[in-house]
Amino acid sequence: MSKKALWIFLLAVVVVISGWYFVAGKNGINSLDQNKASADQAAASAYLPDNTNQLTPTQPTPVTQPVINPAAPLKEFTVTGSNYSYDLKQIKVKLGDHVRVTFKNADGFHDWRIDELGVATNKIQGGQQQTVDFMASQKGTFQYYCSVGQHRANGMWGNLIVE
Repeated sequence: MSKKALWIFLLAVVVVISGWYFVAGKNGINSLDQNKASADQAAASAYLPDNTNQLTPTQPTPVTQPVINPAAPLKEFTVTGSNYSYDLKQIKVKLGDHVRVTFKNADGFHDWRIDELGVATNKIQGGQQQTVDFMASQKGTFQYYCSVGQHRANGMWGNLIVE
């Protein structure tokens, strides 16, 4: 490599590093490390060890749900979850129905949630179950899914259809 080529290479490296420093800011490296640490801490906080060395879930974020009309028809469903799948891939209800879903976890660590309707179970261990009640307050197709890790991307989802 000639001296001229070496100087051009070194100049290019300096320009790239200077540009990165300018874009990332004065504390670019530290802020990137802090962001990664914050993300790692948030992921770890979803599992809090208890005295039996089992993983226990954190509580879901409270959501506002429309008040269930006691006169509304009750539609009950049981959804069983196992690693990366639900046994019930589709639920159909009518607008205004009172919906009750019992989520049974066959194995692993899972939950059942619908973001658009503000419905969620806790994350529970295999062998446990939890029931949620909500009103089908808007028409449409809403995806329910497991929010643990990459479970949703791996196929642990289904659709609630409100007609």
